[in-house]
Amino acid sequence: MEETTPLNSIDANGSGHQTGTMITEGKLAVIVRSPGRTPLHLGISEPLEIGRECTGLLLDDPLISRRHLELHLDGGRVMVSDLGTTNGSTINGRPLTTACALGVVDVVAFGDSSVQLSHGTTDNSRA
Repeated sequence: MEETTPLNSIDANGSGHQTGTMITEGKLAVIVRSPGRTPLHLGISEPLEIGRECTGLLLDDPLISRRHLELHLDGGRVMVSDLGTTNGSTINGRPLTTACALGVVDVVAFGDSSVQLSHGTTDNSRA
């Protein structure tokens, strides 16, 4: 079983700001994996930016942009968007060029990091 990390300190240096809540039953959630870190299980309730220098989740991955991805809810689905980055993002190996709903088997890769729906969520739809 994977260990979860509380979200009150989520940047790579152990400091930062709160951007989410721990995964709870019935909420849409994602797992964020980044080199050298315990996987983060994040409940999604409002838009969340992911990047090296952003207002959301900070990752210490030199291959990602300062503002790389945004996750948000739309009609009960977790949507993911690349924020016009230099190195881009892929979903299941294909370039992520428009906002896309995450399904249970989808993996979004960016730099050496990735995002996917948590197995605890019930959403299995695709856009």
